[in-house]
Amino acid sequence: MALPVVQSATNAFAVLQDGRVRTAGYGWGDDSSAVTAQLQDGVSEIAATPYAFAAIKTDGSVVAWGHPSLGGDCRSLPLLRRVRCLKSNQCAFAAIMMDGSLGAFGHAQWGGTSPVVDVAIQGRIKAIQATSSAFAAILANRSIVTWGRPDFGGDIEYLRHTLYDVVCLSATSNRFAALRSDKELICWGTVNSCWQIEDVVSVKSGQRFFLVVHSDGEVSLVP
Repeated sequence: MALPVVQSATNAFAVLQDGRVRTAGYGWGDDSSAVTAQLQDGVSEIAATPYAFAAIKTDGSVVAWGHPSLGGDCRSLPLLRRVRCLKSNQCAFAAIMMDGSLGAFGHAQWGGTSPVVDVAIQGRIKAIQATSSAFAAILANRSIVTWGRPDFGGDIEYLRHTLYDVVCLSATSNRFAALRSDKELICWGTVNSCWQIEDVVSVKSGQRFFLVVHSDGEVSLVP
């Protein structure tokens, strides 16, 4: 028997074990009765917002339950049939499909409506990161696309010219950081705010700060 995987919403839990999901608690997400039949077998991964849960099945389909406007309903997205991974923030989920395309569901202002990405031109989505209210993704051409609340990193129009050749993307609860191949780190969050830090070789994220390692071995914290 496999070890259980547990995800938690605000006052509810979802437990994945041997392909089956069980729920407990009280509040949004504790009652999965509407999708019980779909959660009995074949579940490979679960994710959570504070108000909802989503499960990926082995066939790539997605099952969601909880608050219907905050990630608990994905029925309006029939294209969620070949999902590779899910990322969540406070009120929405973002999905990378098997073909590298993008999907999202949940509260629209928090990133529940995904941008249009031309896979043929920009390449496939490689990875997604999330602040509490926005998403950012690296594309195969090493550019960045963002969506969600502008004051949590969802708007990059004012700094798009700096976000090229990105090799690593990180996120705290309210800011994103993109590391370029030339060792320049670009950080952004609130509207029209941007920090550029040179000579960076590594970056890790916590809840409120980035831990930045420079090529000379120096370490600094960036809020």
